[in-house]
Amino acid sequence: MEKIRSNIRGAICIGDALMVVALLISVTALGVTLFKIPPQGLQGIQGIPGVNGTNGANGASGPQGSTGAQGPQGLRGFNGTNGVSYVNHPPTINVTVLTGSWVGTSNGTLFTFNITAITQDSDADTVQTIIYYRENTTDMWKPVSVFFNLNASVKANVQRVVTIPITQMIYWAIQGWDGRDITMKYYTYSVVYP
Repeated sequence: MEKIRSNIRGAICIGDALMVVALLISVTALGVTLFKIPPQGLQGIQGIPGVNGTNGANGASGPQGSTGAQGPQGLRGFNGTNGVSYVNHPPTINVTVLTGSWVGTSNGTLFTFNITAITQDSDADTVQTIIYYRENTTDMWKPVSVFFNLNASVKANVQRVVTIPITQMIYWAIQGWDGRDITMKYYTYSVVYP
Protein backbone atom coordinates (compact mmCIF):
# COMPACT_ATOMS: atom_id res chain seq x y z
CA MET A 1 0.00 0.00 0.00
CA GLU A 2 2.88 2.14 0.82
CA LYS A 3 4.17 1.47 -2.64
CA ILE A 4 0.93 2.52 -4.25
CA ARG A 5 0.96 5.72 -2.36
CA SER A 6 4.48 6.40 -3.41
CA ASN A 7 3.56 5.70 -7.05
CA ILE A 8 0.60 8.05 -6.84
CA ARG A 9 2.70 10.79 -5.35
CA GLY A 10 5.33 10.26 -8.05
CA ALA A 11 2.61 10.41 -10.69
CA ILE A 12 1.14 13.64 -9.26
CA CYS A 13 4.60 15.23 -9.17
CA ILE A 14 5.20 14.22 -12.75
CA GLY A 15 1.77 15.46 -13.69
CA ASP A 16 2.44 18.79 -11.94
CA ALA A 17 5.77 19.10 -13.64
CA LEU A 18 4.25 18.35 -17.01
CA MET A 19 1.56 20.93 -16.41
CA VAL A 20 4.14 23.60 -15.53
CA VAL A 21 6.15 22.67 -18.63
CA ALA A 22 3.02 22.85 -20.79
CA LEU A 23 2.14 26.26 -19.35
CA LEU A 24 5.64 27.56 -20.03
CA ILE A 25 5.53 26.27 -23.59
CA SER A 26 2.14 27.97 -24.12
CA VAL A 27 3.38 31.31 -22.76
CA THR A 28 6.52 31.05 -24.87
CA ALA A 29 4.52 30.21 -27.99
CA LEU A 30 2.18 33.16 -27.35
CA GLY A 31 5.13 35.49 -26.81
CA VAL A 32 6.84 34.33 -29.98
CA THR A 33 3.58 34.74 -31.93
CA LEU A 34 3.02 38.29 -30.68
CA PHE A 35 6.58 39.30 -31.46
CA LYS A 36 6.42 37.75 -34.92
CA ILE A 37 3.34 39.84 -36.14
CA PRO A 38 4.85 42.35 -38.60
CA PRO A 39 4.08 46.11 -38.20
CA GLN A 40 1.26 47.58 -40.31
CA GLY A 41 2.39 48.89 -43.72
CA LEU A 42 1.80 52.41 -45.22
CA GLN A 43 -1.71 53.26 -46.36
CA GLY A 44 -2.18 53.19 -50.12
CA ILE A 45 -3.38 56.25 -52.21
CA GLN A 46 -7.08 56.87 -52.49
CA GLY A 47 -8.76 55.36 -55.51
CA ILE A 48 -10.37 57.48 -58.33
CA PRO A 49 -14.11 58.13 -57.81
CA GLY A 50 -16.35 56.13 -60.07
CA VAL A 51 -18.45 57.66 -62.90
CA ASN A 52 -21.82 59.18 -61.89
CA GLY A 53 -24.77 57.11 -62.80
CA THR A 54 -27.35 58.35 -65.34
CA ASN A 55 -30.40 60.30 -64.17
CA GLY A 56 -33.46 58.32 -63.61
CA ALA A 57 -36.59 58.85 -65.75
CA ASN A 58 -39.06 61.56 -64.70
CA GLY A 59 -42.03 60.40 -62.83
CA ALA A 60 -45.52 60.67 -64.29
CA SER A 61 -47.36 64.04 -63.88
CA GLY A 62 -50.06 64.16 -61.33
CA PRO A 63 -53.66 64.77 -62.38
CA GLN A 64 -54.77 68.39 -63.03
CA GLY A 65 -56.66 69.99 -60.20
CA SER A 66 -60.28 70.98 -60.67
CA THR A 67 -61.22 74.58 -61.63
CA GLY A 68 -62.42 76.74 -58.79
CA ALA A 69 -65.88 78.24 -58.67
CA GLN A 70 -66.50 81.46 -60.66
CA GLY A 71 -66.47 84.64 -58.59
CA PRO A 72 -69.46 86.97 -58.39
CA GLN A 73 -69.91 89.68 -61.06
CA GLY A 74 -68.47 93.05 -60.13
CA LEU A 75 -70.57 96.15 -59.66
CA ARG A 76 -71.13 98.40 -62.66
CA GLY A 77 -69.32 101.71 -62.57
CA PHE A 78 -70.95 105.10 -62.84
CA ASN A 79 -71.16 106.84 -66.19
CA GLY A 80 -68.90 109.87 -66.48
CA THR A 81 -70.22 113.32 -67.24
CA ASN A 82 -69.74 114.84 -70.65
CA GLY A 83 -66.75 117.12 -70.91
CA VAL A 84 -66.97 120.72 -72.00
CA SER A 85 -65.57 121.39 -75.45
CA TYR A 86 -62.67 123.83 -75.39
CA VAL A 87 -63.22 126.87 -77.54
CA ASN A 88 -60.21 129.07 -78.25
CA HIS A 89 -60.87 132.77 -78.67
CA PRO A 90 -58.63 134.46 -81.21
CA PRO A 91 -56.70 137.55 -80.11
CA THR A 92 -58.12 141.01 -80.73
CA ILE A 93 -56.16 143.93 -82.20
CA ASN A 94 -56.88 147.57 -81.46
CA VAL A 95 -54.89 150.35 -83.18
CA THR A 96 -54.58 153.38 -80.88
CA VAL A 97 -52.09 155.51 -82.86
CA LEU A 98 -51.97 155.96 -86.63
CA THR A 99 -50.12 159.13 -87.58
CA GLY A 100 -47.68 160.54 -90.11
CA SER A 101 -45.70 163.70 -90.76
CA TRP A 102 -43.12 165.24 -93.09
CA VAL A 103 -40.19 167.63 -92.67
CA GLY A 104 -37.77 169.11 -95.17
CA THR A 105 -34.08 168.18 -94.87
CA SER A 106 -30.91 168.88 -96.84
CA ASN A 107 -31.28 165.45 -98.49
CA GLY A 108 -34.95 165.84 -99.40
CA THR A 109 -38.24 165.45 -97.57
CA LEU A 110 -38.40 163.02 -94.61
CA PHE A 111 -41.75 161.31 -94.18
CA THR A 112 -42.41 159.49 -90.85
CA PHE A 113 -45.24 157.03 -90.24
CA ASN A 114 -46.22 155.86 -86.71
CA ILE A 115 -48.52 153.08 -85.50
CA THR A 116 -49.34 151.64 -82.07
CA ALA A 117 -51.40 148.47 -81.71
CA ILE A 118 -52.66 146.62 -78.62
CA THR A 119 -53.27 142.85 -78.86
CA GLN A 120 -55.40 141.13 -76.23
CA ASP A 121 -56.49 137.53 -75.68
CA SER A 122 -59.50 136.57 -73.55
CA ASP A 123 -58.00 133.07 -72.96
CA ALA A 124 -54.92 134.65 -71.32
CA ASP A 125 -52.65 133.18 -74.02
CA THR A 126 -49.35 134.84 -74.80
CA VAL A 127 -49.75 136.61 -78.13
CA GLN A 128 -47.09 137.02 -80.79
CA THR A 129 -47.65 140.44 -82.34
CA ILE A 130 -45.96 141.33 -85.65
CA ILE A 131 -46.32 144.67 -87.43
CA TYR A 132 -45.59 144.64 -91.17
CA TYR A 133 -45.48 147.46 -93.70
CA ARG A 134 -45.10 147.99 -97.44
CA GLU A 135 -44.95 151.09 -99.60
CA ASN A 136 -46.87 149.74 -102.59
CA THR A 137 -49.57 147.11 -102.92
CA THR A 138 -47.25 144.99 -105.10
CA ASP A 139 -44.36 145.00 -102.56
CA MET A 140 -43.63 142.14 -100.15
CA TRP A 141 -44.62 142.71 -96.53
CA LYS A 142 -41.61 143.72 -94.36
CA PRO A 143 -41.70 143.06 -90.59
CA VAL A 144 -40.85 146.14 -88.55
CA SER A 145 -41.69 144.94 -85.01
CA VAL A 146 -42.11 141.53 -83.36
CA PHE A 147 -43.33 141.19 -79.79
CA PHE A 148 -44.43 138.35 -77.47
CA ASN A 149 -46.67 139.25 -74.54
CA LEU A 150 -50.17 139.14 -73.15
CA ASN A 151 -52.15 142.35 -73.76
CA ALA A 152 -49.16 143.88 -75.54
CA SER A 153 -48.93 147.47 -76.71
CA VAL A 154 -46.58 147.55 -79.69
CA LYS A 155 -45.22 150.66 -81.41
CA ALA A 156 -43.56 150.92 -84.80
CA ASN A 157 -42.44 153.67 -87.12
CA VAL A 158 -41.13 153.84 -90.66
CA GLN A 159 -39.21 156.74 -92.21
CA ARG A 160 -38.79 157.51 -95.87
CA VAL A 161 -36.72 160.26 -97.59
CA VAL A 162 -37.89 161.42 -101.02
CA THR A 163 -36.23 163.99 -103.28
CA ILE A 164 -39.45 165.02 -105.01
CA PRO A 165 -42.02 165.60 -102.27
CA ILE A 166 -45.46 164.31 -103.13
CA THR A 167 -48.18 162.73 -101.04
CA GLN A 168 -46.81 159.48 -99.54
CA MET A 169 -48.78 156.34 -98.57
CA ILE A 170 -47.95 153.38 -96.34
CA TYR A 171 -49.74 150.06 -95.88
CA TRP A 172 -49.77 148.48 -92.41
CA ALA A 173 -50.58 144.89 -91.45
CA ILE A 174 -50.79 143.75 -87.81
CA GLN A 175 -50.80 140.04 -86.99
CA GLY A 176 -51.77 138.60 -83.61
CA TRP A 177 -51.19 134.86 -83.03
CA ASP A 178 -52.06 133.08 -79.75
CA GLY A 179 -50.62 129.70 -80.79
CA ARG A 180 -53.94 128.50 -82.22
CA ASP A 181 -55.63 131.32 -84.12
CA ILE A 182 -54.29 134.27 -86.11
CA THR A 183 -55.99 137.66 -86.30
CA MET A 184 -54.97 140.12 -89.04
CA LYS A 185 -55.77 143.82 -89.35
CA TYR A 186 -54.88 146.03 -92.34
CA TYR A 187 -54.60 149.83 -92.47
CA THR A 188 -53.65 152.36 -95.15
CA TYR A 189 -52.32 155.76 -94.15
CA SER A 190 -51.23 158.71 -96.30
CA VAL A 191 -49.30 161.88 -95.53
CA VAL A 192 -50.46 164.66 -97.83
CA TYR A 193 -47.74 166.98 -99.06
CA PRO A 194 -49.18 170.48 -99.79
